[in-house]
Amino acid sequence: MRFLYIGSGLCGPDEPLSSFRLIPQGWSFGESSMVRVRIPDDVCIEFFNRYYTTNDNRPVRDFNPIVVAKFNSKLRVDSNLTQKWELELQPHQFHEVMHERGYRGAVRFGYLNADQYAFYYAHIKTAYQIKKIPKDTKKFDGFWKDEDYTAHAKYVDAVREIMQDDKYAPLRNMSDKQIMDMYGCECFFHTCDNRLKDFPDRIIKSKLDDQLRWRSLLST
Repeated sequence: MRFLYIGSGLCGPDEPLSSFRLIPQGWSFGESSMVRVRIPDDVCIEFFNRYYTTNDNRPVRDFNPIVVAKFNSKLRVDSNLTQKWELELQPHQFHEVMHERGYRGAVRFGYLNADQYAFYYAHIKTAYQIKKIPKDTKKFDGFWKDEDYTAHAKYVDAVREIMQDDKYAPLRNMSDKQIMDMYGCECFFHTCDNRLKDFPDRIIKSKLDDQLRWRSLLST
């Protein structure tokens, strides 16, 4: 038996399980709330590109579905959302309920209260450096120091290598910290935790192209 998650915005209890991708925990970085299902060992599932599929056509309600919400990086069972879902509230509407409760959604962290969200928004360029929003947002001192940036210099080196193209000459005055934060922020939106990854050149070039367009707009 294993727990898997349905991240689709349209999913009802009576729809067949085979209609959905089944996401393992840890690969759902973009989802703030999901429907968790319990898959017995006798159900045939196939793994493909970070998710599972099945041909089992029994309804989702046959797999002990429960709505889970991510609060500041931690998944929690939400009985109230589960009840509303069972009464036809669609997953794409969960954020409306959470909004009424005073929460806002943030990539990877999930739902945050007002203070947490304000901290996240104020530090969005360096949010890749932390696993969760700190309890004491006013005294937090956990962002990278100079030595931490130095320890991740290989990512800066990869970007500067691409900057040798004359096209990117206007960006060569970016500091190592600016480059690292650009790279790390991109990782933030591509990974399910705070681990950095090695990007192919095309992704780095795309971010540098964005930087060129932004500078061009500011200069007009």
